[in-house]
Amino acid sequence: MRITERKREKGHLVRLKFDFGDDALIDLDIADSEGLRENTEISEEKLAQIKETSEYERAKSRALWYLDRADRTEKALYDKLVGARFDPKICARVLEKLVDLGLVDDRRYALNYSQRLFESNTSKRQIYYKLCEKGVPREIAKETVAQLPEDEAAQIRDLIEKKYKNKIKDKESIKKVYASLIRKGFSFGGVRAVLKEYEEELTYTFED
Repeated sequence: MRITERKREKGHLVRLKFDFGDDALIDLDIADSEGLRENTEISEEKLAQIKETSEYERAKSRALWYLDRADRTEKALYDKLVGARFDPKICARVLEKLVDLGLVDDRRYALNYSQRLFESNTSKRQIYYKLCEKGVPREIAKETVAQLPEDEAAQIRDLIEKKYKNKIKDKESIKKVYASLIRKGFSFGGVRAVLKEYEEELTYTFED
């Protein structure tokens, strides 16, 4: 078959039209390197190969663009590429390559993300769920959370001081704070122990 027209398109692409009426979008650099110009003869097999190579390079370029803006898990990056309408098989190949290069690493992502959450007083239980939501495999999420410091009481105290202290005025308000902290994923015993300190302080203040 013969190329009857070559037209530049957006996104570093060229559209090739053929004498049998079909057309194809090819990466500009690949089209140039393969010498794809008007009146060039090309077989269907060769065109299929070039189209696959083109889509792979485009998908890889898009993946690197995504990663340049934010670190992502394998699943999150795969979903972004598929959402951008790249072929799922091509997306899988791109992810395999990026993992081999160390540019995508679920364990590294989980460690960095969980540390940020922990430092902002997010409970371990919520950290686990958030990691899973980001596409971190469950086993890696469990291992990562298990490595975090055992410092729940300090997290709860810091959270109360920053967000709830002015709300603690009586036993009823303590119950509300208790319920809120439990919803955030902290343990019943941990919340109860810390709030007991505030309850005793409140009682002492009233007696004083």
